[in-house]
Parts: sequence; C-alpha cells; structure tokens
Amino acid sequence: MILHSLPLYIALSFIPSPEPAAFGEDAPYGHKVVYRYRCFEGARPSWVSPIDTSVGGVSHSVGSTDISGINRGQGFEEMISVDLDGQSEFIRANSPIDTTDDAGTDSFTIQAWFNARSTDGYRALVSNTQGYAGFSLKLLDGKLRGLVRFEDGGGYQNIEIIGGDVSPHTWTYAALRVKKQNGFYELRLFQDGDLVASVDTASDWDGVRQSTEHPMVGAEPSSGVGVDSFFEGRIYAVSVTNYAVGIDNFLENKGVRDASRYFGMVSYHDYLDTTTGPDHRISETIEAYRQVSGDHLPNEAYVQTRYYSPFMNDKYIPQGVASNGVDRIYLSMYWKDEEGFDGSYHCPDSDPPIIIPPSILVEMTTTGELVRVLRLLDETLEQYRGHVGGAAYWSGHIYIPRGDDVLRYDLSDAAGPTFSPGSFANHKFDQDLVGPRYFANDCNLGTNNTSISFLSVSLDHDGTPILWTGQFDGDSYKEIVGFELLCDGTFDKGNPAHVYELPVFDVQGIDSYHASCDEIRFYLSTSWSDNPSKIYDVHYDRGVPQATSTDLILTAPAGMEDLALIGDDLWSISESGAKYYQKRDRVIDASDPCDWDPDTDNNDDWRTKTPWDDLYPFVFSVHIPGSTTGSTCIGTPFCSGGPTGSPCPCDNVGTQGGGCANSRVPPGRFPDEHDHQQRGARLSASGTNSVSADDLTLEASCLTIGPGLYFQGDNAVNSGDGVPFGDGLRCAGGSVVRLEVRFATSNSYTTQSTISVAAKGGVSAGQTKRYQYWYRDSGVSPCNSLFNLTNGFEVTWTP
Repeated sequence: MILHSLPLYIALSFIPSPEPAAFGEDAPYGHKVVYRYRCFEGARPSWVSPIDTSVGGVSHSVGSTDISGINRGQGFEEMISVDLDGQSEFIRANSPIDTTDDAGTDSFTIQAWFNARSTDGYRALVSNTQGYAGFSLKLLDGKLRGLVRFEDGGGYQNIEIIGGDVSPHTWTYAALRVKKQNGFYELRLFQDGDLVASVDTASDWDGVRQSTEHPMVGAEPSSGVGVDSFFEGRIYAVSVTNYAVGIDNFLENKGVRDASRYFGMVSYHDYLDTTTGPDHRISETIEAYRQVSGDHLPNEAYVQTRYYSPFMNDKYIPQGVASNGVDRIYLSMYWKDEEGFDGSYHCPDSDPPIIIPPSILVEMTTTGELVRVLRLLDETLEQYRGHVGGAAYWSGHIYIPRGDDVLRYDLSDAAGPTFSPGSFANHKFDQDLVGPRYFANDCNLGTNNTSISFLSVSLDHDGTPILWTGQFDGDSYKEIVGFELLCDGTFDKGNPAHVYELPVFDVQGIDSYHASCDEIRFYLSTSWSDNPSKIYDVHYDRGVPQATSTDLILTAPAGMEDLALIGDDLWSISESGAKYYQKRDRVIDASDPCDWDPDTDNNDDWRTKTPWDDLYPFVFSVHIPGSTTGSTCIGTPFCSGGPTGSPCPCDNVGTQGGGCANSRVPPGRFPDEHDHQQRGARLSASGTNSVSADDLTLEASCLTIGPGLYFQGDNAVNSGDGVPFGDGLRCAGGSVVRLEVRFATSNSYTTQSTISVAAKGGVSAGQTKRYQYWYRDSGVSPCNSLFNLTNGFEVTWTP
C-alpha cells in the first residue's frame, strides 16, 4: 500500500476544528427552550411546559376526542396532535416567558408543526401579544405572518413579516427567527426548511418588549383567555427558544418526512433546561468538520445535500445505502433501543414476551421524499430482525448481506401504495417485502473474509455488472471480493471474479467509480465508534491485490456507513443520529437473550456505555468532482436503454448499460410491468481492437431465445442517444455492414461472433466504428414489435 503525500487541500482536513458539545453539557449563555407544547396523552411529560388547564377547553386525557392520532403501523410510534376547532379551543401556558439569555441578548426563535384545515383570515399558532408587547406566529390568508413588538422609549414598534404559502390539509413546519445584530434586528421566516421572508429593522430600539401574557397555542390571548384568531386544524408542537436557532445548520435542514415526531427531525433531546438540545449539537458537529460545514476548497470533496435520516425517532439504526443510479436511494436499517435490545433479544415465548421490530428497507428520492417502507422477510418468510450491513441495487433488485450469505429481494414484490409527505397519507409502515427471490449462502469470500459487512454493484470496463462485497474489521486488512452478476441477477457464489486487499481498517462502505482494462478505482468509507469518519479514493492495477494509491479525500462526523454513487455525488448516511448511540448509559449484555436480570446494577447482564458526542443525523451526498470519468479498454459502450440512458420506445427501461427491456423474466415468474423494466440485452467485446491481431469478439448477452444479427455502422445515431426502433434503440448507422447472424438458446441466452470482425467490416487502423446486435423477441414483447436491440459499442481500431 502507498499512502500518497497529501496535497494541500487534503492536508488541511487535518487542521484541528472546534470540538462539538459533549453529550449532556450545558448550552452557552443559558440558551434553552423557554416554552414548549407538544401533544401528549395522560400525564404531562417533563418536556412539555406546564399548562393552565382551567381554560381552553382542551383535554389531554387518554381517549380524549381532542387528540388525533396517526397509526403508523405495528412497531412504529403513533404520531398524535391536538385538534382545535377554530372557534373556542386553545392551550394556555401556566406562566409568562422572557427571551433574554444570560448575556442580556433577547433573540428568539418560534417553531411550529401543524396541519391547518382552514387558512382564511388570522389563525394563531402561538402568541403572547397583549398590552403592546410580545410576539406571535400566525397564518394570515394562507401566508405565514410573524409579529414582534419592540420597546421604543415609552412607546413601541410593531414589526411584521409575511411570507410563504400554506396549503390547507398539509403538514407544515414553520419558524420565525429574530436575531439581535449590531444596531438592528434580523427577522427571518421559514417554511419547510426554506427561507420565505426577510426583514431587517431600522433600529434595535430598546429591545424586544417582553410580555406578561402567558403564551397561547391556537388563539390570540387577552387577559388570560383566547379572544380571536382561533386555529382550526391539528397542531403537533410549538416551541420558543431564547436564542436565534442556526439557519444553515438547523432551520434549513430538510427532513425525509416519516410521520414520526417533528416530521422526522431528531427529537429525543427534548429539554426544558439548558442542556444542549439537538440544534446546538447538530450545528456544533457540522462546524467541527470543515468539508461538512461548507468551508471546503475548490475542487475538493464536500457535503452538498443533507436530509434528516428517517426513523431515527423509532429507534432504527441506518446501515446500508444503495441507489438506482438516477433518483432513488435505498436505506437498510435494523432496530436497537437505548438499552441495547436488538433482534438477538427477540423472545416472543418468554414471560413477559420480548417483541423486537423487524429490519426495514426505506425507499426515498434524491430530493428527500419518502416513497415507501418495507419490512424484510428472510428465506423462510419470517420477519428478519438481524443486522443488515450494507445494501446494493441492481436491475430492480436489492441485495442485503447476512453473515456470508446474500439475500436478493425483487422490488416488484413490494407492497404499496406509496407515502404522501404532505398529508402523511399511506403512512402504514408495516408492509412486508416478500422473502428473497434469490438466496446465496456460504459465499466464497476470498482468503481473509469470513462475512459480508457491505456491498455495492457497479459496471466493469466491458459493461459486466459486478457485485462488490467486503468485511469490516478494525485489526486486520480484509478484502474486496467481486462477483459477476448474471442476466437474472444471480451470481456464482463459489467463484469470485475479483479479489483485492483493503488498504485501511474499519471499512463501512464501498463503490467503484472507474474501471478500465488496466485499473479499478474505489471510494471507501471508514468509521469506528465516536471517531471521525473518512472517505478514501483507492486505486488498484487490475488483477493485482495490493492498492497502488490510497488518498484521503474527506473527513466527516462519526458514524458514516455505506456508499452509493449517483453521477458525481456519493450518498451515505451516519448512524450517529440513532437513539442507541445518543441516549445509551447502561446497556444489556446478557449471555442468554431470553433470560436476564432487569436490574441494571447486575454487572453480569448489563454494562456501561458512553453516548456519542457527534450528532449528525443525516442521509447526505458528498460531491466529488470527476467521479464518473474513466477510460475503457477495447471500446466504449454507448446508447444505453437503462435508467440513465436514452428513452425507450414504450418506457421499457432496461438494465444499466444495456439495451431496452425485452420479454425475459426471472425463473418462476410471470411477465409484468416490473419485469419489463428490469431486462435488457447487453453488447460487449473481448480480445483487442488491433486490426493486425484480428482477435476482436463481439458478445451479446441477456437475450431472448432466437436469431439475431451483429452489424457495424460508421455513425453513432442521434449523437449517440439512438432513435426508437422496434422495442429498442438503433444506435449504429451509416454505411451499415451486416456482420453475422447468430442464434441464442436457453442454455445461456448469449451469442458470440465467430467471424473476423475487422475483415468482414473492412476496417482500417485509425477508424472508429459502431457495433450493435439486432435480435428477434417472440415472447411477450414489451412494445409488441417482436424485435429489439442491444446497446451500442464503439471501437477505435489500432494497427
């Protein structure tokens, strides 16, 4: 292994940064939540400010009709909200508040999570305005409207800020941020993480005019009762802090809405004292890492996009990250609570029974919208509760590791309907993904590996999809082991095609971004415990086990897991946001999972574990300029009908790098729309591009049974994008030469050329020719044309 001398921009990542706040420390200047309402049932929790129950007409008793719940499915916490009638109901705090902190600064932030049935007129979310003092956040005819009153000698200044567009029957997150600056106040209004209005005052006058009126949720107060601006709809929570919450590192963070607490924002750090809350800790974690905070240098890797990881509030721990290469991210997660109970403690027959939720697969878009959530079943069709390691996507399938096994799930089996992030409709997350369609046990994992911790799929230089696997280890160098995927998505588990030694410890994820006939390059992610995570760029000479170079390209917060590349963006996720790592103290460590002592002072069954300091609860993308560049060997595949290729004639999207989908389906399956989106024939080549060597062989794979024709053209049709032709795309054209007719059988669904391609095509050194394979598809042809084509393949001939 060669660890390169690092260039300046990489070396700078080692410059010490301020440490994030340790778990449980106090926030600076007495910063805290001075008022919080969050809906509850029964006794008021400690994280909800005291309520004046003598007014307002709202009951929080168990079974109250004032409380509305969203049943999110078995194993998922119900989200409850208070339902206000818009006429007389409200919630009044038991005492007034003051936003002045210990340094004498009166900045503040109001945050509210709500779903309005009516947005007409004034609708108060929270207000303490009375006697020409206080502040409020309301709706005004479908807009957000903030109001702050400032002391001005013996009088006051009324400053209003209006913006955004609030739709009825839609869950909305709003924030009013008021920050004292030098000689003025900065007012900012946010809706769902976007800045929607800005106002800078003409002066700072004599500061915010604090009110003696108690904060009121759902109405405008006067002398202790609600008098107007009654809110109609559901309010989940409202909070007021005595400081201006960070914008870049908190208010503008987007969430993958999962219908859990605070729409998926991490919420198990709810304090009404000065203990650092999630906003402080997230912001300080981000600022401690230069390439994460936005302080990166030109041409340097940096975190570009981040979303709150879904299901952290439900005690799930994220592990695997996969993508379809276009617009979908797949996250695998397993359940583990703050006391360490996970799938190994699932004991349904014990007394009392211990029921652990199953591992799940989360599908989301690259724009941060949740699509669906599926519980994983094992090969016996029982719910799978184990550690899920990495995840890989290929051709409509998800691959999940388990020990030295690989389970492959067909997403066409996935239940629906999909989730609606605005209304939280279709929120049931207890739908099963049918047990694996393919199960490869006891895989040959090379010399050093004993299990699979992570995996990914990428194309080799000739377009062959490779399933890359590897193992996490902190003490010895494990291996990258690659298997060629066959047309049906299976692989020869006993015969890996590639084995390379890992040059670093603690590897959590891998993805290959470049493959040529001479070289293969990977991105590796590493993390262990509450230590900084890292991404390395690792190069190998093809067939040589040892890396030729290993460069550190990014340092990030603790807990980075798997990797998935889309274009120049490398997606990952941090497990630092998991409740287990944030709230643990004494955790279970019993020798018999179904027989243990509940007394946490029993050292035989329990042990001490320290919570992590880093809090980075995000799924995020790292932008790495030049990730998709690379050379080829004999030639270059082009004109793909796959997910990132050209549009196919009837939306029959094929496999990445291949042609448009044909009628082939997996064994034991019936053709349907999902299968048509998973199959496409592929053209590749072997030998060399030398005219004198005359050893070039064309190969078409993943075909249907029947005849086909290899042909040559001078041009890449439509600038290489091809044009619709039959069920596929015609990619090669101009002075077409028919090279050879071949016949594919059910033995391999593959053909190879047997003629001299150079002689038959009449090529000369220096010429560039394009090749393609036309084939008969007499099955259930997706577009009913009964013929299709592979991708194109471009060869520049040498002497």
